[in-house]
Amino acid sequence: MRNRNRNNAFTLVELLVALVVTGIVTTAVVALAQAMNSAGMATGDTSRKQAQVRFAALRISDLVRHCRLICYASADEVAVWAADDNADGKINIGELAYIETGSAHNRLRLYTFVPASTAAISLGSIGALATNWWTAYASQASYTALIPQCSNVTFYLDTPASPCEQPDPEH
Repeated sequence: MRNRNRNNAFTLVELLVALVVTGIVTTAVVALAQAMNSAGMATGDTSRKQAQVRFAALRISDLVRHCRLICYASADEVAVWAADDNADGKINIGELAYIETGSAHNRLRLYTFVPASTAAISLGSIGALATNWWTAYASQASYTALIPQCSNVTFYLDTPASPCEQPDPEH
């Protein structure tokens, strides 16, 4: 009769083995869930950064493509006469936009100005944003962070293309 009861019950060793196997499987499932969560967060961060770069590239290319004149350029910023909104043929502060990287080249911002007057600005007076030359014409400057954090942003202007050489008709 004793043999019959032993055959129907689990031994302590069998219970311990089952507990160890369950622990190993649970640990593996938790590790997999953490890895997938980490990968999802990295993918989301990469997608966010790619979207910021696409937005900045589209905004800057649209601004430069449709601008009337690039008024000032340095390694840190570019001033663009975006449009002649009042059709007077003169640069006004409300028509200027600055694309700025910061002195550490660690961000990309688009500055616009709230005009204090409609006075025209001479091309020679337009300079670096940090010199605050614009305060004589604008009540305030506001910016849009195109890319809030980045590194090594620098503006390079293309050199003018050389004129095409005309073929010599005698040759």
